[in-house]
Amino acid sequence: MDTGKVITGELPHVVIIYDDKPGAMAVLAKLARQMVTVQLIGRPITALDFADLLAADAGVLVTHGTWALQGQNVTARAAELASIVPCFVVRPPLDPEAGPDPLAPLLGFVKFASVVDDAFIQTVVTEARQSRAARRMPGPREVVLAIGAHPEDVEVGVGGILAAHVFAGDDVAILTLGQDGHAGSTGQEARAAAAVIRARLFLDPVPAARLASTSDLVDRIAAVVDEVRPTVVYVHAAEDQDPHHRAVHDSTCIAVDGVRTVAAYQSRSSSVRFQPTEFVAIRAFMPVKLEMLAAYDAQGSGSHPDAKGVRITAAYWSRFAGGGLVEPLEVLRATSAADDPDAAPGTWSRLSAASAPAVA
Repeated sequence: MDTGKVITGELPHVVIIYDDKPGAMAVLAKLARQMVTVQLIGRPITALDFADLLAADAGVLVTHGTWALQGQNVTARAAELASIVPCFVVRPPLDPEAGPDPLAPLLGFVKFASVVDDAFIQTVVTEARQSRAARRMPGPREVVLAIGAHPEDVEVGVGGILAAHVFAGDDVAILTLGQDGHAGSTGQEARAAAAVIRARLFLDPVPAARLASTSDLVDRIAAVVDEVRPTVVYVHAAEDQDPHHRAVHDSTCIAVDGVRTVAAYQSRSSSVRFQPTEFVAIRAFMPVKLEMLAAYDAQGSGSHPDAKGVRITAAYWSRFAGGGLVEPLEVLRATSAADDPDAAPGTWSRLSAASAPAVA
């Protein structure tokens, strides 16, 4: 079981990604005198690094300027990071005879600097503080539990929403039921997917013959609910063509009787009767969702959703939410702050505010 809470402490957190170690050390030395925490990543950004990037309030890339030419895809990662938090690039002045700028794709996404002076450091710190204040809104943190009948179900349905919860400082847990090997998936892949956002994973490989709406399934789900004590639960919709999905929906509704907010997500087998009532923008977190799903196709089986299809689905639902990329939810129960003084204000409006892109 992989456990972990990504965001800790109250100080702004700055991630330094570098291939220029002396330059990175110079930035680190100056930031160390500020009221921030700092983390160094001296390698190409991997899927597991997304957990650290979700904890960042600002990012600083320190480079010789040759990353894109080395095929390390750092420019794409930096653009993805810049869609979530303020991002800066420190590099030497351009040589006009060196040819095309390898970091040109970052123009318009990040702020460039060639001198690490006090003014630059103060800009980084100020924007990191503003970024953290924007997403860590007043009120209680949420404790989130997402439940799926099979490996990959949760990531398909609410992968972007879970990333937004982590970014907002919430605790996230995933309960994956069903047998290993469903659609070629394994428990190892489920653990890798959860690790992308450092979600706590409960893997309970219930045999298919027992994956029905029985007291046994209710008890299994209730045991995890008792341990996690969620304030928000996501589960399959009732209107689903997969009988296992319907069984998990029915059993979950019984097991989470005391949870104040419960919502159903769309799966690949949802029927046309799925009627979402809430639409959560996830454009900034689509790269994270795709990293989670990529864990399920590490062997290239082709049995899992492709990135284009996932984006098309998210774009379709955006027609109900003013554009962008969206994950739809069918709200089954939502206790308002007026009914519960301990309720966090506006679960999904809070996520939208916290996950607003750092750049347009």
